[in-house]
Amino acid sequence: SVLTLTLLSVSLLLVGCFPPTGPKIAPASGVVMFNGAPIEGASVRFMGQSGGTNMVGLGVTNSKGEYRISTSGKDGALIENHRVMIDKWQAAPRMSDAELQALVEATSKASEEDVTPPTPPPMVPPKNLLPQKYQHFSTSELNADVIGGKSNKFDFNLVPEDLSSENVAPGGN
Repeated sequence: SVLTLTLLSVSLLLVGCFPPTGPKIAPASGVVMFNGAPIEGASVRFMGQSGGTNMVGLGVTNSKGEYRISTSGKDGALIENHRVMIDKWQAAPRMSDAELQALVEATSKASEEDVTPPTPPPMVPPKNLLPQKYQHFSTSELNADVIGGKSNKFDFNLVPEDLSSENVAPGGN
């Protein structure tokens, strides 16, 4: 009917008149170094300081230490001042297939012979390869002020904890 078409047309026009709502983001990228050398595989997280949202931007460094932040599947970080945390975890060492097979066979043999089975190696927790203070928003001294319409390049040179001082990247470069 004509009324249905008219209502549909008006609805489509109204949808096109109003931009989608949501947080405003801007590109944010940079380089992470530790003692002057690029760090590969580090997680870089931006958490806004305004308290308006709890969305965290995330990036991972490549072999040159370069990262690019994404927030909720979109390239960029919230437009505001951020606390930055950076960590890189080394996975716990794993038993090789041969070591695992030997342990299974020794355990099976011990149960057949009614003796105490061998003790497996202790579990080793993963280890953060960067200074601990950078792995928590509450202790990190790193900041990034993301500004709309700017390229927002934030380079961070992490230093050992006993040598560290304020490390703030200026925004909007």
